[in-house]
Amino acid sequence: CLDYSSGALTGDLCEDLCVAQKLVYKHCLYYDRGKKVIQADWRGQPIILKSKKEIFSSYQHLSMLEEVETQDIPETELLLMVALEVKNALGLELSNNTMGPLWTRKKGPRWKAQVASMWSLLQQEEYIYFSLLQDFSKHVLRIIGSCGHFYAVEYLTAGHAWHKTLFPLENVIGPSLTGHRSRVRAIIDIALSFLDMVQHFDNDFSHRLHLCDIKPENFAIRHDLTVVAIDVDMAFFEPKMRDILEQKCTGDEDCNFFDCFSKCNLKIRKCGAQRANNNLQVICDKIFRRWFSPNVRGPLVPQPLQLQLQKAVQECAQPGHTGASGHQRTLKSLSELYHLLRDTENNPQKPLKIDTIGLFVLGWAVRLHITDAASSRQALVHTFKEARRIWQALGNLCGKADTWLHPLGQDPGIFLKDCGTAHCYPSIHTGSPMVPGSEAGLCSHHGHLLLALGQGKELGDAAQESSSLLHLENEQTDQTALLAEG
Repeated sequence: CLDYSSGALTGDLCEDLCVAQKLVYKHCLYYDRGKKVIQADWRGQPIILKSKKEIFSSYQHLSMLEEVETQDIPETELLLMVALEVKNALGLELSNNTMGPLWTRKKGPRWKAQVASMWSLLQQEEYIYFSLLQDFSKHVLRIIGSCGHFYAVEYLTAGHAWHKTLFPLENVIGPSLTGHRSRVRAIIDIALSFLDMVQHFDNDFSHRLHLCDIKPENFAIRHDLTVVAIDVDMAFFEPKMRDILEQKCTGDEDCNFFDCFSKCNLKIRKCGAQRANNNLQVICDKIFRRWFSPNVRGPLVPQPLQLQLQKAVQECAQPGHTGASGHQRTLKSLSELYHLLRDTENNPQKPLKIDTIGLFVLGWAVRLHITDAASSRQALVHTFKEARRIWQALGNLCGKADTWLHPLGQDPGIFLKDCGTAHCYPSIHTGSPMVPGSEAGLCSHHGHLLLALGQGKELGDAAQESSSLLHLENEQTDQTALLAEG
């Protein structure tokens, strides 16, 4: 604001920031080596202010402003300078009519400040990306305005790797719609938007746009569940990507540039200019795996689509997308994932709470090992009482309301009876007082979880022996529960 009042810089948000106080600082979201990302409130709506450097004078000064009167600089010359700066930053050659979003100023009383401010913004690659693409892409942040070297973009909540759904869905579908079915539908829609973004960045510009830092934190979700790239510091069009990858090497590991890989030609000791993986492969690996791989919470989508989707994601996440065959493989993966997600969207499955299905399975599991019909009923009742206490303990540890299992699709008692060693973990002799001399096994059936209860050291030892088992103890009852991950 001091620079604004002295006439050194200007912008369409400066008046609201420095005079009218309609753009109000809230807090700093990110600060590293001069780069600042600030949350602010502008006329009642949250926005983000960004700048690669903290101070206006830190940006390279345009020497032409000192050599001649700014009013005398022809606009065609300014456009040429903008084009050269874009080519330097993005590796693209743009025509004058393409650069409209980067230069819309008209000569006036603050012309010199306008040119100086524009020049500071053009030294920020991310600003150039957002400015050039916002009229052509719904998958990048919208620019609201600027003041000097700071530019404002729409406020969206970024994803986080530690978030159970990667993106905070309550911000986009509302807290009243965050039940299991609404959550699954939202994730499917977001996944479809990721696929749309992949196709868009691959095909809709004069050059392919490569994303070399794919992680939840660099994306956000709009209210219509559109995926938005909110950090494109590591995004490169094809010409710049080739320049970055083509480096000296002694092995393939020297050709890895964050999420963008190429192969080392050992004969000439140089990395290939062509990227060996692509945006889809990395998104499948870093985003879709988290959603559609089997986990202890149970499957996200119904059978048999669950298995088909898991397989499609696994294949998509594998490297090897170079050349003509790799391109065909990418197209096949895109098509397959798209149709599976559409089928899943049209075929939702109602889940059962884990304590309900868990108790049902437990009852059958213990009942199978009881030979005395007279004691069967009594043992079963006792088992249910013990099981409920265990599930309450598990609920406290795992967040019971958010833990789900889908129906097994068949009588679990029959399944357990016929369950072979190929599908089971080794049987565990529990020596449980509930059922003396009983034996319980842990089986997985198409990713579903079956649970065995027992008491004492044997179950604990079994849990430690298998890395795929989650071992939880309830100190009050001295019971141990094991969950087998499908």
